[in-house]
Amino acid sequence: MAEAHQAVVFAFNITDEGIQLDFDHTVLREVFASILQERHRQAEEPGMEQHLPDGPKSFCLALFGGTSAALLGRDPTFGCGAKIESLISRFVTVPAPYNRYLAVSIFSGFSWLAVARVYKSVQSQLLAYHGWMYEVRGPTSWRTKLWYGACRVLLWSSGASLFSFQGCLPTLPVPPVKKTVDRYLLSMEPLLSESEMAETRALARDFLAKESWKLQFYLKLKYYWTNNYVSDWWEEFVYLYSRDPIMVNSNYYGVDAVLLNPSNVQVARAANMAWGFLRYWRNISRQTMQPLMVQNLVPLCSWQYERQFATTRIPGEERDYLMHLNDTRHIAVFHSGRFYKVYFHYGNRWLEPCELEAQFQRIVDDKSPPAPGEAELAALTAGERKVWARARKDFFRRGVNKTSLDAVERAAFVLVLDDEEADYDPKDDSKLDHFAKSLLHGNGRNRWFDKSFSLIVFANGRVSA
Repeated sequence: MAEAHQAVVFAFNITDEGIQLDFDHTVLREVFASILQERHRQAEEPGMEQHLPDGPKSFCLALFGGTSAALLGRDPTFGCGAKIESLISRFVTVPAPYNRYLAVSIFSGFSWLAVARVYKSVQSQLLAYHGWMYEVRGPTSWRTKLWYGACRVLLWSSGASLFSFQGCLPTLPVPPVKKTVDRYLLSMEPLLSESEMAETRALARDFLAKESWKLQFYLKLKYYWTNNYVSDWWEEFVYLYSRDPIMVNSNYYGVDAVLLNPSNVQVARAANMAWGFLRYWRNISRQTMQPLMVQNLVPLCSWQYERQFATTRIPGEERDYLMHLNDTRHIAVFHSGRFYKVYFHYGNRWLEPCELEAQFQRIVDDKSPPAPGEAELAALTAGERKVWARARKDFFRRGVNKTSLDAVERAAFVLVLDDEEADYDPKDDSKLDHFAKSLLHGNGRNRWFDKSFSLIVFANGRVSA
């Protein structure tokens, strides 16, 4: 990360005058700011379902079971209820027998939390085992067989929500510095001459002797307090601090199934695809999707779903920022140099594909000219980030310009109804090249590169994103 700080955390020296500690406050502020950001994010995320796949269901069942036992005259607290009652009476007066029911509910709740914590710890230990990945085909070791059986019992996927296992996924370990340096030197051998390689080895030895332990402490300090010590810094310094254009440098695309084309009608294909994407987003928001499971056994990280929709990269002069909305009620449609705000909600329901198709057809049939500068507006998102940040600050701070920009940036995604056709012909490779170039950069002003993704539908019904 070229933009990352080259500072060290602290220096520890023993002199004639005593012990001297020299802290680098800038680096420590970066570490603690990252830790606070991680805690804030965790506080906004779903809580109970990260402990147990059944989440709130099992919690309510524990409360119901404990209270039912108390109503039947049983003591599910194993003698702890009287102590909890006396503790409650110090702060609030609850008449009998409700004080006993309250004590039982508190005991059941804390018991559930304790079981959930132990359960989560066991899950984390199971997921930390990677030996199954490296076993050759044939007889399976007893360790892997035992692990497989335990996973079948404790990592069930039935009824699990999308983020059920996020809290028990193993953390990314901090590799030893010596191992990292050795791998770096190995990778440089084919690229450098003997004299350059000797100089690089000398620099590596000097780094290991003087700076490495300090930087390793920097990483480990963050490792112990966050789930992933590298992801937020990688996002910030590698992507958001980059001032280069997003177009070509950061964006990528996915091509349609080139051997299939369900419809040549542009608006019909656009309506069905947009409706499918919106349903997919609703499933993510409601966490009705199950997490991806390797061999229906090992859950994968689900955070890649978190910011797929209603997410925009906002330009800044020094660094960019990500704006993510939990909910929005419209998409932005671009056609023939014009932007449209299309609502996919009507009352308390989402629009059906036929209703979306009718709206898209009206857009395609609209022959009104773009407003001055509207056709070239998206080119700002394709250029250097500092230029776009200054233009946004100067011309989009208030009035109709700000309202129009908000309609695009706060949309679930951008739908591009392209005027051109794109297709695949096995006898003509140039058509696929044209297809790819249209998706990668278009003409530089007909793609909104700041959105998390744009759905592109060509005039002949081909679709890509």
